[in-house]
Amino acid sequence: MDQPRRRNLHFQKLDDLVADARAVALHPHETTGNWNASQILLHVAALIGVANRGTDVRLPLPVRLVGKALRAFGIHRREIRAGIKAPPALMAENDANACVPVEEAVATLEREVAEAQAKPMSHPSPLFGKLSHDDWVALHCRHAELHFSFLQPTPDPVAGAPTGGG
Repeated sequence: MDQPRRRNLHFQKLDDLVADARAVALHPHETTGNWNASQILLHVAALIGVANRGTDVRLPLPVRLVGKALRAFGIHRREIRAGIKAPPALMAENDANACVPVEEAVATLEREVAEAQAKPMSHPSPLFGKLSHDDWVALHCRHAELHFSFLQPTPDPVAGAPTGGG
């Protein structure tokens, strides 16, 4: 089975992923995965919201123990591979987000990033447990790289060259 076409991205800071999201809103894009642009942007924003304000989602103990063991190896700072399924409790709103205008999704992401930059992200991860602010930033960058990689700029119909992207 062919793998979907993906962009190679590397974000250093939260502003990088906001800039890429803005480019998605400004220029024609197609998605090569299962979600549209709004679902992708709101999914990434939702995890930033977990870091900002916490969550009531509680993963089963065996999953949390595995997550904490993986954190000890720095897995939260490494590339996230496609195909890893998030727990259903963390994905509940994603189908509803399919109809959200992309500009609204970008605005939501911008608000979450602004909050994360205004005060340290200090709430625990449902999977990894307690993370420092810098660890959260790294995790959000890796998470956005994975999902944003499925957003492909479409060719400019006039010039035939790709538009947008980041």
